Amino acid sequence: MPFSSENLQVADGGAIRLPLRGLGIRSIEYDGRDGLFRIIAGAAEDQEKTDFSLWEWDGGERQVKLRETAKFDRRLKPEGVTRASSGGREYTLVICDSSGYLVLD
Repeated sequence: MPFSSENLQVADGGAIRLPLRGLGIRSIEYDGRDGLFRIIAGAAEDQEKTDFSLWEWDGGERQVKLRETAKFDRRLKPEGVTRASSGGREYTLVICDSSGYLVLD
């Protein structure tokens, strides 16, 4: 059966709500080394003048442990985040729709 909104179901009939100050989730990736999710949150279409931010979430549903770790200018348009390593150095890599990227320690 092809994937579609008609056959999509949320487990247990509910969703986890995260207090992201009214921002929407643009990207969510799990970091197995740190055991947490990294979330890029940004504006909805009607909030064009809002900057983006990077959050860390432990995945908890009942007691949500969420913290904002970085802010990005809206012109960067960050849309992806992952853990990366190069030359023995590990870092967080943020990919932007503005044809760029950011390296965070």
